[in-house]
Amino acid sequence: MKIIEIAQEIYTSSLNSPSDLSVSSISFFLRENVGLLNNLLGLSLTIGTDAQLSSSLNEAEKAIFKLLYLDHYYSWKIRENLGASGTDMVTEISDFGTVVRRVSKNELAKTWMQLKKSNKEQLDEQVRDYNMNDVHPVQCTGDDTTYSLAGG
Repeated sequence: MKIIEIAQEIYTSSLNSPSDLSVSSISFFLRENVGLLNNLLGLSLTIGTDAQLSSSLNEAEKAIFKLLYLDHYYSWKIRENLGASGTDMVTEISDFGTVVRRVSKNELAKTWMQLKKSNKEQLDEQVRDYNMNDVHPVQCTGDDTTYSLAGG
């Protein structure tokens, strides 16, 4: 599986093709954070020169990788909205029965923060479930076998 395929899924399905983002920037984040995915899930993925992962991800691993990106995306949106929050002075203008309302950047930041919190909870839950259900030991050592003299 190629990183660009996962990035394309995130761009179109998860984020609905936003105009302020490109598939290549998502792909860059994913390439740079394969190590984080390895640490969270106990994997040993590497990336080849053609952006191909060393082994294919199952659906649970791919979902967790997508949630990692969404956590980054929501953090970026929060910073973007909080950075210029001091410039929002007028939030509503009314003239001749027409009302124009400008959404406060603080309110947008709160919404992004709620999305980030919800995403983080979902990410933590999926990582926990993955580690409880899908991870198998790579090596078993020790002698835990009991022998019976009665022939069993």
